Amino acid sequence: MTAWRDRWNGRRNSVSRDPTGRATLEGPMYAVLVICAVSSAIAETPFKPTAVHRGAQSQVVKRRFQLIEHETAWKKLWADHRGKGATPDFKVDFDKHCVACLFFGPHLIVPTIHQKSTRSIPAIRIRFNDSVQFRPEPYGQEPKWLHPYLFVVFDRSSMAVVIEKDVRGLIGDPPKWKELARFPIQKSK
Repeated sequence: MTAWRDRWNGRRNSVSRDPTGRATLEGPMYAVLVICAVSSAIAETPFKPTAVHRGAQSQVVKRRFQLIEHETAWKKLWADHRGKGATPDFKVDFDKHCVACLFFGPHLIVPTIHQKSTRSIPAIRIRFNDSVQFRPEPYGQEPKWLHPYLFVVFDRSSMAVVIEKDVRGLIGDPPKWKELARFPIQKSK
């Protein structure tokens, strides 16, 4: 009787009872419960790369972000990074791994991977920040410009890869992430 009265009055979220006395949900309320159950299952987990290689001097002098998935692209990038004829300092098994390459252009410090990098259903988020460091030059001297880089080696997956930077104004504030690059879903081998 209650379900009939709710429908008559235009209420869509109602609970009715079947002949055995069990309550059943009708209308959009049921959809909201299903969506809540699915969204709670899609939680972010910390992103743990296989390896992170970083340095202060690269021959790539402009800001550039790249996702490397194949050996030929890796050799070409390494030639840009260290010069023609240079061989990579470390080996990558591209059947199992990919490399996110972050070149920062002229910089005074070497950025670091943030511990808030995450992995969730839509994407792997590689986050970095420009950690504050004291300059080694004495005050008043012209600072040396670095050309820092980060190579993040991680397991292949079917998720997109997003590069984000912490752009908060004050150190005590919570991180504020700005997307700088997005790579589509990785190709499987």
